[in-house]
Formats: sequence, structure tokens, C-alpha cells
Amino acid sequence: MKNYISTSIVVVFLLFVVGDLCSQEVPPIDVFTTEEYGGENQNWSISQSDNKYIYVANNKGLLEYNGEDWELYITPNETIMRSVKCISNRIYTGFFMDFGFWEKDEFGLLKFSSLVETEKVKMLEDEQIWEIIELDGWVLFKSLQRIYLYSLETQKIKIIESFNEITKIAKVKDVVYFQDFEKGLFRIENGASLLVSENEIFKNNKLTNIFHFNGKPLFLTQNKGFYYFENNKVQKWKIEAATKLEDNTIYSAQLLANESFVLGTISNGLLYLNKFGEIEYELNQNLGLSNNTVLSIFEDFEKNLWLGLDNGINLVNFNSPFKTFSNQKEFLGTIYTSLLHKGNMYLGTNQGLFVKKYNTKEPFTFVKGTQGQVWNLKSIKGTLFCGHDSGTFIIDDKKAKLIFDSQGSWDFKSFDKDFVLQGSYDGLYVLQKKMTIGL
Repeated sequence: MKNYISTSIVVVFLLFVVGDLCSQEVPPIDVFTTEEYGGENQNWSISQSDNKYIYVANNKGLLEYNGEDWELYITPNETIMRSVKCISNRIYTGFFMDFGFWEKDEFGLLKFSSLVETEKVKMLEDEQIWEIIELDGWVLFKSLQRIYLYSLETQKIKIIESFNEITKIAKVKDVVYFQDFEKGLFRIENGASLLVSENEIFKNNKLTNIFHFNGKPLFLTQNKGFYYFENNKVQKWKIEAATKLEDNTIYSAQLLANESFVLGTISNGLLYLNKFGEIEYELNQNLGLSNNTVLSIFEDFEKNLWLGLDNGINLVNFNSPFKTFSNQKEFLGTIYTSLLHKGNMYLGTNQGLFVKKYNTKEPFTFVKGTQGQVWNLKSIKGTLFCGHDSGTFIIDDKKAKLIFDSQGSWDFKSFDKDFVLQGSYDGLYVLQKKMTIGL
């Protein structure tokens, strides 16, 4: 059959599997649906203000919760809001091609001030702000290519550039670390980046979060577990949950006030680890969560745990003396796309790609290798393309072959006999037909 290779035109994200049916005693979970909070499905970041209001960065904008009612403030440029951080009386947010802060007016309504506009910042093409942190009078806004440092005193902005992907930024005690993928671990000092380590763990394994634990920095990778870093040496934290962590992709994580860890996976819900690294709870959609993809985690002033999910917002009370016995049916996940192709019905979900023979009673089965967010399915001249958070797959019956593995794929358009135009997270690419044998 014919295969495809990619050619970049413009140089300029989750892994899921279907969980087993299970039952367990779980803490109380309050579920907030899109109908209740008035936004869209995905919730990327959560913060809390001094007056205890909860703020959530949602696909549609900034959500405000006062403990009883939700209020939606649509993103000023009507794009996806990716990050939120409450600092003093301001709520800082970041989204597509803009970042800034919200303040209450005389009527108690939030009004947005764009730092990009006031400071005349020239952002990169298609740039988005994914994380916001604060340290010593500075607010830092991180995209995948830059870190913007905003001085609260002078209102001026400095920029740290990267030619690779900046995967994570975090404040550990009084040090700001960030990972420059394929280059290593850096820290920010006096407004400049300084290389800390070129260890392979930091160069080739994406970091989910960084903590101060047991008196030293502790780094959590997406797929390799925890690592301590001390005296310029990297040492794995050998814990009971190590195998479980390596079997999942950890997308979000929070160190709680009681020194427990809450880890959000992109396929199997939430893992709760005590300070010894032992698993005390596993929560997923079978056991009461709205969704198995935990995009964000936040511990509020009352020690309640807020979860921003791929579909909804959940509030988990681990401190409650009450527990719920839960046992729900198996599921495929949130369906984003579907297609009938060569006698098969395909469903693209936030758990991966599923297939069954059309017009039969057989169940859907998982297409091996497609764990993660499926965005689009497109049949072009007899070839089935699967747009995925991990890149582009070609699907042949129940087999998948990854042909493009950079920053995800949205859509495909045929524009010539042997070429397909592909839209990806970081720009446009061309896929060209190439003769191969089989998948």
C-alpha cells in the first residue's frame, strides 16, 4: 500500500485506554457539568483568590465560582483560555496570542487588561500561554517557546527565548525551574536562564511537575516516575507506585499540604499517593469522576481538591469521614469524531480510536497504539487518516501506523494527486505519498 512522509511548511496534547470495570470506596465527589458552569468541556487550569472564589481556565473563557453560582467571562479574543493564576486582587490569565489580568470594576464585574497590548509585545505566530507563576514581584507567563517575565514594580516585560519546547515551569522554594526539551533543566536568575543539568532524564523525558519534598527538589516525569535532584546527581525515587506510574501518562500533579501527591493521568483518572509513595486511592470514571482525563489539579484553602477535566469540573473531598461505594459501567470516553470507512465504524475519543464492523452487534474494540486524544478522522483516496494529539496515524482496518509524531494533528485536506495538507498544533505540513509494503 501507499504510505506518507511529512515535509514542514511552517516551522514553528493525551494517552488513554479503556479502564476495567471496578468498584471501590471513594471520597465524596461533587460534579459540575458544562450546563452548570456555562462553559465548554475542557478545563486547563484552576486558581483561588483571597476571597476564596475559584477561577478556572476553560475552553470558552474564565469561570468564576463564588461557592454557589458560576459566572463565565468569555476570552477577549474568543479563543481557548489555557492558564489562570490569582495574585493579590488580580486574576492573571493566558490564552491564544494574549495574556494579562482581570480586576473587579465598581459593579463587581471582572474587566480584562492586556499586557500584550499595553506593553506592545510581539508574540510568536500561534503562541499560547500555558502556565503562570509568581515569584518576588514578578509574574511569569510560559508558552511552548518563551517565558515572559512581567515586573509588578516597573510594569516592564523581559523575554526568555527557547528554540525547543519549554515543557514545564515551576517554583520550588525560591527557585524557578523550567525544562527546555532536548536541552535540559534550567533555572531563572536575575531575569536570565541558567543551565542546571543536561542529564538525560531532563533532556528526553517530559516533566509534569516539580516539587520541594524531603528537603530537596523532586521531579515528576510523564512516563518514568519521580526523580530527586541533589548535588548535581539524579536519583530515582523508588516507591511502591513506580510501576503504576510507568504504565500511565501523568499529565497533571499536585503536592498537597499533608505531603500526599495527587496525580492526574490522561487515560485512567486520578492516583492518590501518600508521602511514602503508596497508592491510597485510584479514582476514574468508573468510580465517579466525570472523565478520565485530568487536565488540572488544585488544592483550595479548605483542603478540597478541584479537578479540571477533559469534560467537566469535579470537587473531591479526601478529608471527608464519609465514603461512597461506586461501581459504574465501562465506557469509551468522550467522542470527538466518527467515520464509516471500508465497512468499519470508527469512533475517535479522548481515550483513543475504537472500531467495529458496521451494522453488527459486536462491541467496539480499541485500535492498539492510538491511546490519547483523537481529533479527526478523514478518508482521502481510500486512505484513513487519524488526527491525534500524538501526531498522525494511518489506519488499516484495526491497525495503526504513526507517520507524523510532532505536536499533534487537527485536520487534513487533499490538494494534489500525491499530497495532503495537514494542520497541526504548530503550523501546516505536507504529507507526501510514498510506496511501502503493508503497515
